Amino acid sequence: MFLKRSALCIIALAAASCSDEPTAAEREAISDAKIAAVEAAQIVPAEELAPQPIGSDLLMRENIGGAGCAFTPAKGLSGPVLVTRPDLAYMRLGDQMVRFAADKGSARLPLDGWTKYVGKARSLQLAVDSSGEAPGASDMMRGGDALLVVKDERERIIFEADEKLACAS
Repeated sequence: MFLKRSALCIIALAAASCSDEPTAAEREAISDAKIAAVEAAQIVPAEELAPQPIGSDLLMRENIGGAGCAFTPAKGLSGPVLVTRPDLAYMRLGDQMVRFAADKGSARLPLDGWTKYVGKARSLQLAVDSSGEAPGASDMMRGGDALLVVKDERERIIFEADEKLACAS
């Protein structure tokens, strides 16, 4: 009888001690949840990008001249928010001119522009539909309907606009 009681106590204690300790799967799930919480806390929300119009006076002051394209969104801005050149593209963010390097592996735009440009913390891409271009458009004046998409370093869209892309030499 003593042995039966001892055996029952040992089994009861073993069961009780097992229920207090998490299983390996439970420990892994808890660890994964903690890691996910730390990672989520480190992700900064996507910035709100509000490009400003680039006036001709600013282009001259920054010595940005020559042939290229200009994108002016339909949101009622008085000038282009993006100017592309063969090697660089420019956006005005606040009071700063931000430069983007041409991705020369992307598709070409008229006048040696490119559909993709990359910056330090952002990238931009232009999708251009030139099918609506006037027949016989000269090399000096080209363009078409365009979609501009700007992404942050985590590939999140932070600005998107559509309108016309005008290219001139």
